[in-house]
Amino acid sequence: MTQVALLHAYSPLNAGDGLLVEQALDLIHDAVGADALVDIFASRPDGFTQAAMPGTEAIGTRPGKRGYSREYLRRLAHLGEYDLIVGVGGGYLRFGHPLEAAKTWLVHMPQLARAASAGNAVYLPQSCGPLGPVSGPVVRHFFRRMGSVMLRDDRSVSDCSPVDTVRAPDCGLLGLHRVRLPFDEDAPVIVGTRQLRRGADRKVEEVARRLAPVEGLVQSRVGANNDEESTRRLGASQLHSQADLRSLDRARVVISVRLHGALMALAAGHYVIHLSYERKGFGAFSDLGLDDNVHNVYSMDVDQVIAQAESLREDPGARQAFDATVEQALPRLAQRRNEVVERLMATAES
Repeated sequence: MTQVALLHAYSPLNAGDGLLVEQALDLIHDAVGADALVDIFASRPDGFTQAAMPGTEAIGTRPGKRGYSREYLRRLAHLGEYDLIVGVGGGYLRFGHPLEAAKTWLVHMPQLARAASAGNAVYLPQSCGPLGPVSGPVVRHFFRRMGSVMLRDDRSVSDCSPVDTVRAPDCGLLGLHRVRLPFDEDAPVIVGTRQLRRGADRKVEEVARRLAPVEGLVQSRVGANNDEESTRRLGASQLHSQADLRSLDRARVVISVRLHGALMALAAGHYVIHLSYERKGFGAFSDLGLDDNVHNVYSMDVDQVIAQAESLREDPGARQAFDATVEQALPRLAQRRNEVVERLMATAES
């Protein structure tokens, strides 16, 4: 029976990170079999249970007051004994400011170092960076020793150069299947946000105020990544979870600051505008062919975002164009998914 280590997971209480783990497990099972045993190395392992994800075990990777757990250190020391090592998709190798860099060095760099030394690791599509003068050479050194490293945006590819990496779509796109729903012309726009810097939160609040009444979308309720308070400040009359969006029987216009909030809303049949705070959003919407539907949340033209939301809400032609663009992207994304599965399979067999 194939044993797999899935590294760098965060928490299922953040729906986006939970989605990335689910997609990684699907890719792993397609590559090496549904009976594979997968150990999930997660910063917040609560929720990654055997009952929720059969055939898995969760190991905590975040150091506590007494340092790393003995079980984590034991598993890490024997990482080379796994048949396949997989780095979950995402954006965890970031060194943009001191606190972010410290978390990356403490939580993720030990996993990266051990995966590199094992020689049978595949890192699923991720964003990498910003990289600093110390972290950059170290990350590139470890990437050179990997079996395969996939990056989900062009800026990360440039930052990791001259390492041989593969540009691939975000894992949330690799398994994309879109529901088709009738559109609810009378329902409010749904807006989801998170904590933002440099006054961007006020821009998102202005978007919500000008489109009022609006309803809210909360992707994450975990730790410092809890979006609920930020979303309530938008004046939302009702807060939706990602599960709520999937249960709606009529499509809505959704504006989401979180990338995977946007992608999950799109998969559920909704019409999406993404206000991106990181490089990953531009890569994903480019892969969808929806370049016009992503805006930099820090420098966006609020009037343009308002006009786009109103066009999607009021103009059937705008929605038909959106649908057609996504339909054209699906075969490309399916082919890229097959390529990722083949990489996993080849690495496991080598």
